[in-house]
Amino acid sequence: MTARTLETCAGCGLIAWSSGDPRYGSAERFGASNSCWATFASVLEREYSSSKLFTDIHTLTIDAYAAQHSVAIPDAALAAHLVRLHCVFELGWDTGRAAARARHFARRGRDFERLEPPARTAELTVAHVHAATSELDHVRRAWEWAEAVWRSWAPHHAEVAAWAARGNGD
Repeated sequence: MTARTLETCAGCGLIAWSSGDPRYGSAERFGASNSCWATFASVLEREYSSSKLFTDIHTLTIDAYAAQHSVAIPDAALAAHLVRLHCVFELGWDTGRAAARARHFARRGRDFERLEPPARTAELTVAHVHAATSELDHVRRAWEWAEAVWRSWAPHHAEVAAWAARGNGD
């Protein structure tokens, strides 16, 4: 029998049993714990296996995870994730339109500064989505998690809004 240990994810604070699975050993380079990365992989697996989940929620899942594990995310990628979250939660855009704005933002070139991660992490983690019992529950939980992550970035909302608005072609 292998000893299991509890670990805390440096990115989001998730406390869970380490999976011990070597497939998730690369988690550190993304600022995540082994167990957090394994939980995220399981959520992604569920989304990839359902066209409804993939279409309705996948971009929010990626954005929320990246924003919670932002230390190791390249500056431009983090900025694009935050712009997409801004468009969804502040402007009320659907995820497709928000993704188009993030692509437009990314093509503009660097006209932003890296933001420091929030001092307080969101109250929800990817484990909230992982606990879903149906597709509908998965969608609801992913929205709740992504919104909590976006709220945790509140000190930077005005700056992200300015990024999203620059070069606005709408």
